Order: sequence, then structure tokens, then C-alpha cells
Amino acid sequence: MHFVHKKWKALAILTILITLLIYLKVSSLNDYPAWSKKTAGNDEWVNFSWVDQDLNGRHFKKSAINVYCKIKGFDNTFSFQFDLGAELTGVYENTYSSLPQFGNSEIKKLKSNLLFLNEDQYVPDLEVSFGAYTFKTEKAYVYNEMGDVLKRYSKEDTIHLGTIGRDLFKGKVLLIDYVNHRFKISNEVPKQYQSKVSRIEIDKTGKIVLPLYINGKKLKITFDTGSSLFPLITSERNVHHFASGKNIDTLEIESWGKKHAVTSKLIKHPITLANHRYKDVKVYVNHSGLGMDNTTDGMAGNALFFDQMIIIDFKNQKFGVVEVNEEVIQKSKSKSQKGLH
Repeated sequence: MHFVHKKWKALAILTILITLLIYLKVSSLNDYPAWSKKTAGNDEWVNFSWVDQDLNGRHFKKSAINVYCKIKGFDNTFSFQFDLGAELTGVYENTYSSLPQFGNSEIKKLKSNLLFLNEDQYVPDLEVSFGAYTFKTEKAYVYNEMGDVLKRYSKEDTIHLGTIGRDLFKGKVLLIDYVNHRFKISNEVPKQYQSKVSRIEIDKTGKIVLPLYINGKKLKITFDTGSSLFPLITSERNVHHFASGKNIDTLEIESWGKKHAVTSKLIKHPITLANHRYKDVKVYVNHSGLGMDNTTDGMAGNALFFDQMIIIDFKNQKFGVVEVNEEVIQKSKSKSQKGLH
């Protein structure tokens, strides 16, 4: 009994230490100030580009979303992956560190009272522009050991440099029009779409959690624009909530630099999300668990909304889906009404 008591005491101490480390790590991430919008640019559409990819002998036209940007101090055009699964907007260490340096734009260490937390890095005073929007921050996050080292450099090159995360949209409304390959940032949900949005969960880090219904059962799923290949993806532990039966196909993918296999099954029942019903949806199973959120049942990606527009109200924690033909109808009504005056 004495041995058991010591064992539980040791486990309790270990749990406290792990919790402390997690808290300190999160605290260090909070040292990155929010990106501030410098120019209005409100309600201006910005075009994005789909990245195509070959996987297992198959060609996918929409495997990721890139946004083209300009950075103050550089002549190049840069591309950033549009990834709401990422908490922080930032640059890739390998790529950025191989760029010619300008002024004080070199990568710096984030100071911490604890030496083992000093792996976090930042780029000071980074100013990024895309479309009519310009954002800047005193400390831009650096994704350690990520990205490609540039073997050669030209001012005319378009360089893939980093990730646009959800921190950029804090307190804002984001509209993503998948059909027309564009997005915009607003202060409020447009009046014509206010009836389309409903309450959801958005945590302190901006993580989007949606209610999904299958055959009368309510599930909680995250939404991630960094996942374009899969309408829905879940873990081995949770796949029974979505589907059973044989696997339809298998893909080998890469998540944050690590390769792993995913399999898919057909969901027999229609699913309901944001008051929209979807039929014959495939759910993919992530057998490795890489990139999965263990606090929810799965994740929805861009593929579920390829024919629609979505609205994410980060300020009021709301989400909506709009059929793109509704967008066309609204524009036609607006033009007709203007013609009457």
C-alpha cells in the first residue's frame, strides 16, 4: 500500500509539472501581440488560389488555399497558406532565414524566464498586405524548421513563406466564397445574411467548433481551412459516430512534415450542418492522430463547402452557409432596386 501511495503521489506531481509546462508554453505564445489592421479595406474581396497536388497517382485540383501577399521591405510577392487550423499567423523559419535580410527583420529569440521555452522565435515589425488589407505586428510568429531553404533568390520570384492563421481575424467577420475563389473581412455580418448564421463555439484561441447532426445524433467538429482534401475527417476512436463498413479508398498525406495514411468510408445518413443537409458525404479516418483535436469528434474541411460561401463571425461566435446562387440573386435584387429610384 505504501508503494501504491508513493506511485500516486509521483503521478500527481508529474501531472502538476505537465500542466505547468503547458501553461507556460501557452503564456509564451500569448507574448505574440495581435495583428492590427492598419488600413480599412473593409468589405473588399481578396482572391485566393487553389494549390493542386498529386497523391497516390491521383490529381487533386484543390489541396490547399494560398493567399498572395506583399511584405514591407521586400520586393517579392509571397504566398501564405490560408489555414484556420493554425492559431498564429507566421513565417517558416527555413524559408525566411534564407531570404536576404533587410534592417531589423532578422529572426529573433522570444525571451523567456525558463531556458527550455526559448525555442520560440519571432520576426519584429512585420507588415503584410493582401488586396486592400494591411496588417502588422511587433512580433510575428516563426514556425521552427519549416519551409524550404531557398537555393537561389530573385526579386521576381513568388515565394511560399508562411501561414495565415485565425489570429488575423479576431473580432472580425470572415466570408469565404469558394465558388469564386475569394474572401473578405468585415466588421459585421452583412444584413442580407444575418438570418443565415447561428450560434457556435469559438474558444479563446479562435478555434471554431461546429454542431453536426447525423441520424439524430449531435457531434462536435472543428472547422479548418488547412484541410482541403477531406469534407470530414475523424480519428480511429470516433469513426463509429460517422460511418461503418468497408473502406472506400486510402491516401498517403503529409501533415506538418510527417507522412501518414488516411482511409475513407461513406456516411449512409445525410448530415446537417448550419441548417444545411449534405448527402453521400465521405468521412476520412486519420489513423495517426496527427493534427486531430481530441476534444471534438472530428473536423470539417473546405471540400464540404466547395459549392457554397461560408460566414464566420469571430466576434459574436456565429457560423453560416450561403448558397452562391443566393449571392447572385441578392446582387440582382440590389441592382433592380437601384434602378427604381
